[in-house]
Amino acid sequence: MFVRKNPVMEETINIISRSLRQQGFNNQLTERTIQEILTEGGRIKQPQELNTEIRVEIENLENEAQNAFKTAFEGDHKQLILFAHFVAAFLQEKDKGIIRTGHELWKVINRRQFSDDQLTQLLREVDPATNHHFGLGQQFDQLIKENEQLSKAGGQAKVIDLHPEIEKRLPGNFSTQLTRDFSENEVKSLHAIIGIFNQAKEREAMTYIREYDEWTLEFEMSQYYEFFGLPKKEEKDGYARFDTRGQNRARTGLVELSNRKFIIPEEYNQGDVHVKKLKIRSLIDIKEISEHTKHQGKAYQAIAKTKHIKISIDGIFLKDFEQNFFRLPIDLNKQIAQTLGVKRVSSAVQFFIINLYALAEQSSSGIVEQTFESLIETMRLEKAYQQRRKKRVQERIDQAIACAIDLGVITKYERAKVISSELDIFRFYLSPELMN
Repeated sequence: MFVRKNPVMEETINIISRSLRQQGFNNQLTERTIQEILTEGGRIKQPQELNTEIRVEIENLENEAQNAFKTAFEGDHKQLILFAHFVAAFLQEKDKGIIRTGHELWKVINRRQFSDDQLTQLLREVDPATNHHFGLGQQFDQLIKENEQLSKAGGQAKVIDLHPEIEKRLPGNFSTQLTRDFSENEVKSLHAIIGIFNQAKEREAMTYIREYDEWTLEFEMSQYYEFFGLPKKEEKDGYARFDTRGQNRARTGLVELSNRKFIIPEEYNQGDVHVKKLKIRSLIDIKEISEHTKHQGKAYQAIAKTKHIKISIDGIFLKDFEQNFFRLPIDLNKQIAQTLGVKRVSSAVQFFIINLYALAEQSSSGIVEQTFESLIETMRLEKAYQQRRKKRVQERIDQAIACAIDLGVITKYERAKVISSELDIFRFYLSPELMN
């Protein structure tokens, strides 16, 4: 980072670091902030020593923040803490318009939550010739029975989001009954829930239930529609309202997401015993609609007129969230639709764009490389590729790359073949703005 020549300032640095981390900034951002406000010798910079951009931003902030800044150089630890909070507030000003997504959550969505050993074990689970340690086969059977009952009641079937290698090994009827492609509405719904989760966490407006490792959230549907990316249209009475068809799509996505289950591995030590577990959980579960109307697994019509909703979200949303996250534009759904000039967007394009943001947060070179095979997995185009619809696959990849360039996520890309492995490699050059 830098040489701390002044040992007396070590405590000051620790105070500022701790304060920034308590406000949700990851290690990289905290380090960058400290570099900005401290000199090589560990002395706090005077206002005139800060770069022009920061000084201009400071001048535009509220009077209280300005006062906090002016009194932060008097040497008192309380004022140093106040200064650290001010810096965090300033950074939050710069971060307005973004939402944070945990990398651990994204690994689950991207089907990369398993280590090699865990995936090997799961592949054994779906092989009839082996012993089923986790009992996945029984759980699959149980889910099929539940779906039969839901179908009779007019409800929507539940599905399991499976790694492509696992899905390949399932008998044909299992795969048909247990899996479903991610819909455009479902991806938008996930983004909306993450946005609402961010706001609730900021306000501490969530309740944690330790027994089930889940959080409960309550929100207005209008808030959900905003994050979903629905535009408002001015009607004859002069009021702007969300499009009715759009609301139906948004509700459909919410129900689809609540009916999708994920396999989440857990490993931990309990005394001298190393425990391995699998959770098969939904990321969200609709608990109550409006007042106390219970959700009974019906399709979106069941929540067609609600204005208020209560859901639970799995603990994976907060796993390492404070230190391990990436940023997405708060209005990403709108941005993608506007860039493509369409109302409906392929989920493949959405997954591609989100994945670039996730990889950008971890890139130090400004370049992201993916093989053709991993790109197919990221965009969830395996089925189309296996069905030899290669033209459609290429069209989706071209559309996604063009969208990323137009959005300013990447500046250019290259496609090359690695001679030693015969693999096709895509090399994406990230926009400098994304790296700052």
